[in-house]
Amino acid sequence: MFGETSTTIEQLLDSLGFTLIRAVDDAVDLRAPVATIGIHDPLEPLPVAAGELIFGAGVTDDESASTLIKNAAAAGAAGVVLRDQLTTGSAVREAVRSTRLPVLDLVRGASWLQLASMIESQLTAAGAGDRGFGAAGADLFELANTIAALVGGPVTIEDLSSRILAYSSDQQEADLARQQTVLGQQVPAGYSERLSQDGVFSRIYGTDGPVYVASLGPEVLPRVAIRLAAGGEILGSIWAVAAETDAEDGPLTEQQRLGLVEAAGVVALSIMRNRMSTESARRQRAEEVITLLEGGPQAVQAARRAGFPDGPACVLAFGVDDQSGDAQRGVDRLAGSLQMYLAAAHPSVRTAVLGDVVYAVQPLSEDRGLQAAVQLAEDFVRRSATFASSPLVGIGRSAEDVETLACSRRDADATLRVLAEDRQRPRTRRLATADQVQAAILLIKVRDHLTESDDLDTGPLAALLAYDAAHDAGLVETLRAWLESFGDVNGASAELHIHKNTFRYRLRRLSEIADLDLADPDTRLGLMLQLRLVGDAATATG
Repeated sequence: MFGETSTTIEQLLDSLGFTLIRAVDDAVDLRAPVATIGIHDPLEPLPVAAGELIFGAGVTDDESASTLIKNAAAAGAAGVVLRDQLTTGSAVREAVRSTRLPVLDLVRGASWLQLASMIESQLTAAGAGDRGFGAAGADLFELANTIAALVGGPVTIEDLSSRILAYSSDQQEADLARQQTVLGQQVPAGYSERLSQDGVFSRIYGTDGPVYVASLGPEVLPRVAIRLAAGGEILGSIWAVAAETDAEDGPLTEQQRLGLVEAAGVVALSIMRNRMSTESARRQRAEEVITLLEGGPQAVQAARRAGFPDGPACVLAFGVDDQSGDAQRGVDRLAGSLQMYLAAAHPSVRTAVLGDVVYAVQPLSEDRGLQAAVQLAEDFVRRSATFASSPLVGIGRSAEDVETLACSRRDADATLRVLAEDRQRPRTRRLATADQVQAAILLIKVRDHLTESDDLDTGPLAALLAYDAAHDAGLVETLRAWLESFGDVNGASAELHIHKNTFRYRLRRLSEIADLDLADPDTRLGLMLQLRLVGDAATATG
């Protein structure tokens, strides 16, 4: 995570309640601050950062869970989350007692992605630095608890798609339908369709005050709902479990109704603030990454602010292969897909979009080095194979520290350009390291320099190009074939399907016309380079 956060394990438990996670041992100090979340993969363990809340998503047995807890405690992690069926094992209980590390269990039916999304939203809100009443993000849960106390029933705050934004911590008092909604973070489709067909949503969104919604069926309690609106925009709704009543206005007292109306206004403003703070946090993260990409002393300061390790790292440049259609839409889609993938698999990697390139800055370990970046790129490209256009990925060199990251960024840019200019179809490769395409990078740099100075097709080659244009003599193709055959007249003439004597005649003519000494190795090298770069330039612009 970027920036400091004061969110603790205890605060997460207070906000999320029993519905998702619970502490295995309440006697353990739960005030450990959470800086970020990470996924533990037994097949590919990654370094644990201080303050990291580790999800044991790949842990399947008691001993492995115990080992994870001990290693996490030694690395200064904030805590570990395990599936609830693993937290009753003797080895896990002993590890908790010996390390005093907060260990939480994730209830059955809840997904890791759901938990990660909810905790990430709270960490982002905490990083914004505003924890007052009505603040964004995590404080929606506090507001839900306040509203539940006001109306006397479990509460959910939902968006226009009936996705759960927050909920009160007393959901054990709700019906099964509500508990399924909270666990799935979405109102079940059957209920949403029924509410829509019965015109319930239209009533709620068209009314300023609370709307009583009678039971939809057996074992489903009634609800009281109210719309969330700000600045003329409908944002969602608040839903409270209510008692059965024959009163048209529902069971709320006048004071409760007025309090709910007021609370809806506060929640709506909180959601709007959440939008702004989330966008602000996103811009701040992007600015930090851009500073990292530039390297130098300012990158060291940016890394410190971002909590990014000042050790070995590299830059990966992701580009859209298919440039047809809406290019910016393709870049936005690529950025979104990459960020979603990294959030689950590589949370320590930072990303930013610059122009039509999505950059990722990845910390590297001493033992795996650049191979970790290659594996990340390979995995993402493989997962992206279902898209209409898979990405291209250029991987820069391993930089010793963030101060030297600019070199890795230049490598990544150049490598991505080599891949993008490759006209071979179907593509033989979609990713490469700078070392793998070093010769092609060198040619591009020379071509750029000669093009900029208008020296790409000057000298003897220019004379031959002009002669061919006037006489269609085939002298340039003769020279190219001879050079690429390393002076083998028989092989070069066969490639052009002409007699070897005709080929020799052309060689004499082009030497005379351009005043060339083909016996000079420097002349041959210069001509080979010029011919290659002229062809590459034509291909790149064609």
